[in-house]
Amino acid sequence: QTVNWAPVNYRDGAPTGSIRLATGGCDNSVRVWRCENEAWMEENPRFPYSHTDWVRDVAWRPDSTSSVLATGSWDQSVVIWTQEMEGQAWRQVCKLQLNGK
Repeated sequence: QTVNWAPVNYRDGAPTGSIRLATGGCDNSVRVWRCENEAWMEENPRFPYSHTDWVRDVAWRPDSTSSVLATGSWDQSVVIWTQEMEGQAWRQVCKLQLNGK
């Protein structure tokens, strides 16, 4: 399992948007969770399956105003995802196949 907090954007000194985190796991899936009213819930729509083995790392692009996420798996691939606006579907931008160990 892996987890990574989404960067927080600020406007006039106050945070904007939702508190979110991304997880990857042994079921080959990537999930994004949002905290609303002190309760965590999985965002919908879900990520499409792209990895064929454990997702071992998830990382948000720290300086992006849109949501950009990279996921790495034991299937030796890295997938870059983007979401134009919260609540919309995540779209696979590219998939890098890595060779070697």
